[in-house]
This record gives sequence, structure tokens and C-alpha cells, in this order.
Amino acid sequence: MRDIAFSSKNLSISRGTTVTFSWRDANTFHNVTSIGAKRFTAIPDRQTGSRSRRFTKAGTYRYVCTLHPGMSGRITVR
Repeated sequence: MRDIAFSSKNLSISRGTTVTFSWRDANTFHNVTSIGAKRFTAIPDRQTGSRSRRFTKAGTYRYVCTLHPGMSGRITVR
């Protein structure tokens, strides 16, 4: 996350791939909240560091930062 945006808004990955979310917006809180039918465990508000999620089931996973309207992304798992 940088400049109040996810730097890769749309990813297409294979099943079993691990995606790492990294916080690179100094002094700005962000979170990663899954929305829609396919979901993954949310990542709470934080300013620094990184967190990973492994995607084992095919489908489209949409996510947002609930702190910043319009900050969203999508992961398509094949």
C-alpha cells in the first residue's frame, strides 16, 4: 500500500499462491478487508510491516481498505 492505494489492484494467481500485503505509506493506517462472496481473513489497521495470505480455492476475492473510500483491489485465483 502506497499513496493511499493498493499498488497491484488486480492480481491473477494460481491456487496455492501466497500474497503479501506490505504497508509503505509512512504514518498512514490501512487495513485489508475482504468483501463479496469469496473471503479471506481480514488484516486489521496498521501502519508498517507486512502480512501474507495463502489462496487455496479458485475464485475472485475482492478487498478494500475500510479507512479510505475507493481503495480497493481484486485477486483472481485460477
